[in-house]
Amino acid sequence: MIKKKIKQVKKVFEDACKAIGLDEGPAKGDILITAAGPKVIEVASRSAPLAPLISNEIYGIDMISEHIKWAMGLKAIFKSKLIDFSKSKPICHRYLSHKKGVLNNIRGINEARKSKDVIKIVILRKLSYPINLEDATNTNRILYVVTTGSDAKNARLNADISLSKIKLSYKQLI
Repeated sequence: MIKKKIKQVKKVFEDACKAIGLDEGPAKGDILITAAGPKVIEVASRSAPLAPLISNEIYGIDMISEHIKWAMGLKAIFKSKLIDFSKSKPICHRYLSHKKGVLNNIRGINEARKSKDVIKIVILRKLSYPINLEDATNTNRILYVVTTGSDAKNARLNADISLSKIKLSYKQLI
């Protein structure tokens, strides 16, 4: 049953790639599994931002180096340490929320890194204080945590626990 679903996902993704002219090279996509079968939400001719950062830990592939080789016309070697992806662990990434204001300090990043099943904490901006922050958007995030777990729910819980250890200190308003 699982192998059949994986085959369906692979076919619908490959068909979507071909439909927009992607015949080779790295591609990423979002797929929704429905009762009627897998549905493609997005396809792009690149790796997702997170994938190259964690690919070595998860799949045993340095995706960035291999993509550079491929782009230069060199032989890329994509040998994965995971043969049966249906047995792989889920990944969750969650962004740290912030509010508008002047950030004086962030505490707890090292404690968050030591949390259960944390793969990586990705810091997205230079942390030199004070930092003037606008309302949170997808372009001004501070950091995110990447976790795994025994299932998707557990991976999300691990991300939430890790993020709860990070404390933001804002400038006191007079």
